[in-house]
Amino acid sequence: MIRSFRSSTRVTAIVSAVSLGLGLFGPRMVARGDENASSDAAKTAYASAAALQNREAWDLAAEEWQALLAKHPQDPLAAKGRYYLAICQIKSDLWPEASKTLRNVIGSKADAATIALARWELGRGMFQAAQAKPSPEAYAAAAQAVKEFLDANTQATQAAEAAHLLGEALWQAGRRDEAVATWKAFVRDRAESPRLPDVLYALGIGQAETGDRDGAAATLARFATDFPKHTLAGDVVLWRADLAVQGGKPDEARPLLAQALASGGPAALRVAHKLALVELDAKRPAQALDVATKALDAAKSQPDADAKAVAALRLDRADALWELPGRRREATAAYAAIADDPGSSHAATAISMTALGLLQDGKPAEALGRADAFLAKHGATAAADTVADVKAIRAEALLMLGKHADAAQAYHDLVAANPKPPQRAAWLLREAAALAADRKWAEVHTLLAAATPGLTGDQQAEALLLDATALVELKQPKPATAALAALGKSHAAWSRRDEALLLEVRALREAGDTSAALAAAERLVKEFPQAKGADVAWYRLGQLRQEAGRPDEAITAFAKSWEINPKGNRSPWALLATGWCHEAKGRMPEAIKAWTECIAAYPDSSAATAALLARADVRQRSGDFSAGLADAEQLLKAAADKSMKLDEAAAGEARLLQGLCLAGEKKYAQAAAAYQKLLQERPSFAAADRVLFELGVAQSLAAKPADATATFADLVKRFPTSGYAADAWMEIGEARWAAGEWTAAAQAYEATLAAAGTAPERALLVEQARHKLGWTFVMKKDHARAAEAFAAQLAAAPKGTLAADAQAMLGESLLALDKPADAAKAFAAAVASADKLSSADMRAAAFIRAAEAAARERKWDESLTIAKRFLEAEPASPRVAEGRYAAAWAKQNLGRLDEALADYRAIADSGRTELAARGRLMEGEVLFEQGNHKEAVKSFFKVAYGFGEQQAPPAFHPWQAQATFEAARCFEVLGKPEQSRTLYTELVERYPQSEHVAASRKRLDVLGAVSPTP
Repeated sequence: MIRSFRSSTRVTAIVSAVSLGLGLFGPRMVARGDENASSDAAKTAYASAAALQNREAWDLAAEEWQALLAKHPQDPLAAKGRYYLAICQIKSDLWPEASKTLRNVIGSKADAATIALARWELGRGMFQAAQAKPSPEAYAAAAQAVKEFLDANTQATQAAEAAHLLGEALWQAGRRDEAVATWKAFVRDRAESPRLPDVLYALGIGQAETGDRDGAAATLARFATDFPKHTLAGDVVLWRADLAVQGGKPDEARPLLAQALASGGPAALRVAHKLALVELDAKRPAQALDVATKALDAAKSQPDADAKAVAALRLDRADALWELPGRRREATAAYAAIADDPGSSHAATAISMTALGLLQDGKPAEALGRADAFLAKHGATAAADTVADVKAIRAEALLMLGKHADAAQAYHDLVAANPKPPQRAAWLLREAAALAADRKWAEVHTLLAAATPGLTGDQQAEALLLDATALVELKQPKPATAALAALGKSHAAWSRRDEALLLEVRALREAGDTSAALAAAERLVKEFPQAKGADVAWYRLGQLRQEAGRPDEAITAFAKSWEINPKGNRSPWALLATGWCHEAKGRMPEAIKAWTECIAAYPDSSAATAALLARADVRQRSGDFSAGLADAEQLLKAAADKSMKLDEAAAGEARLLQGLCLAGEKKYAQAAAAYQKLLQERPSFAAADRVLFELGVAQSLAAKPADATATFADLVKRFPTSGYAADAWMEIGEARWAAGEWTAAAQAYEATLAAAGTAPERALLVEQARHKLGWTFVMKKDHARAAEAFAAQLAAAPKGTLAADAQAMLGESLLALDKPADAAKAFAAAVASADKLSSADMRAAAFIRAAEAAARERKWDESLTIAKRFLEAEPASPRVAEGRYAAAWAKQNLGRLDEALADYRAIADSGRTELAARGRLMEGEVLFEQGNHKEAVKSFFKVAYGFGEQQAPPAFHPWQAQATFEAARCFEVLGKPEQSRTLYTELVERYPQSEHVAASRKRLDVLGAVSPTP
């Protein structure tokens, strides 16, 4: 079969695993018609066999199926039993017997579905048999069987699986073109099948092996895109990589090779080396390092690992480390390990790179030793440019070691020996740097005059700066400023521009141009905020920006000030102010972070005290009550033991924050105690009204409603104009409401309205108070005042949060006042804003009552529309049966009796509720109206006797009584007076309070029966 260069068995193994899943069609009860036609004995046998099979007792189940077939060969259950016998035989590894049984099913008069299943099991069973004893003939036979299944069942559930199996069987039978065509058809026609990845894989490799390389690449690329986590994804990567390499497309091969490593194998080290080189060429050192490191780790456990590949990977790894920021030291160690390996073919390169790495790591003495070792061992044989590079490393090492004269001479010799290489100007620059270290400024200036024109980029900038420095030191400030101006113009973004600006300030000053020097200094602070001495300027700038309402710009300034001099006097205040700025922008986590840094870094500063208080406040407001409490209590403890200076206002605020955080942690009794202590310690505390309000809330939440109400009452008495007075009155109202004191609650809500005033920010509280005021009248059944209150709420806040609820309650009140037309308008407004009603129950009630209001106006079409809208909008509502009832009632009154009947039946079948009883009753009423008195009697009896008779809850009794009465009427119509008399008598005896008792007595008189004594 198809193979990749390192792959294992492909589709065959996968199909084998899937083909074992034969328990997909466990025996279930047959259709009701077949069951009814079967004998009791056959049903018993079937049930026994099914139970055994469903418990995977395959051999015993097979015996039972065979017994069923033997004893009841013509029973309707036999056909299905024969199929299940085959399944048990397959499970018992009895394929010859199973195949025979399946063929019998196919040739029988079983239903089409069973025959289809038998064809399917036969086809895949033959495929599995071919796998056990492979031969082209066996696979061809399996292919034919699977094809017969497909021809007869193109849309079957198993059709996709069968199409996949057919392609594999054809391939194994040597009919490769047919297999590829089958797989192509599968991909085209069955793209939604879970088998698609297996078929794409088979098709791609089939195309590759039949010479269609482009088709294979496209197919496998689709597989990789659509199924990146499939178990075959690794093998697909290998194939795609091979195809890309074979097609001369290394850029496509690179990412594929990276994935190919996951497949392992003897070629893995060479693949890793190749991939590492590709990654290095693509400037992706991190990826190259990852590849090389993993490959080398894997090689450690391979005694016969390819030594050349390992050596190459070691150098790859070192090169990758070298290119990664911050990892030169690791690279140097890696190069050193290679250099110290006497047998390494890469030793010369490794020594030179080790020397360079040591130099860059600030180890010039070791670098000098490595450079000398290279020159001694490889100086005569290595390439000239490599030798020159190592000599440059040696010269730089001497410079770093402070051997300035030796370094200058080394660079001088290097330039003399290599007069034309591109590094010549750079070496002259380094010679000048060595001379500058010895303060030989005239020689420096002379050298740089020759070097600078040949330099570019940062090296040219460095030369200009060094030359300007030399000119300043030579007391030639004007030429120095010219050089620095040229530097600023040509290298404005140079990383050492701040040094140049600082030198420019000096040069301009020494040249007598103080205004230009000042401008340069301002430019230095602006462009380079870390310039020496800028911390104070940045702090002052931060203050000004903060005062100007530009907190983000202020944060930048404070951060720069702190960064420049974190130990300065202004650093703690910069952090404190930074936190305030973040708080002003609503960035509480950032504010807390700044204050935390201030507290930790400067615990003895007064700024830390302010930061601790600010952090406690923000943590409390952010919901981090535990941390806020810790801060507040730290402040209180420090104030008590005099370890921290805390003024009266701050101490009071800390105590308030303590209470707020305790309340946030639901420690309401402790919070209340904190508030009480604050009021005792500081009775004139500026925010005493808030403390009282918070105390009342804490007491309420601590299950001390009486104390809370007393506290709120104290608040409104002491601070009647406080901003908390309205909230306190609201709390008093809620307490009275909870106690069922509707009049007192109404008074408190009215006081809330008076205290809240008309301020826009109190609009929600006002709306809530008006709404609850209306509810107090509802609870008192004063529907007129309730309607007045809800109307007033809507007039004041027609688009308020509770407006939709108010419309619903206004409608309810108007309906209670027998004003259905007005109620309908209110309900219409409520359901028009159904999404704004406060609860699902309120929404359901609004719709249902709106439909009822329309029905009371006999606007049946409107009532039906409302009910239908509710049913469509809230299909899962617990009150959906009520909506269906309203719809049914409207349909009944519209003469749509069949539809009403269906709805009533659905309601009646929904459970054993009062509404179900009503629905059943109305089912009987419609049947009665249709003249179907026999069926009506059945419905009425289900109401009268199907809910526990007299043991039913009292709410059912009116419907039971009415159902009894209506059933009696039906019996009269049906000419059964005896049954009528019995029912009328029962009604009078069982339901003496029913409105139907009088009518029942009259009917008993007419029917010649004695009415029971009242």
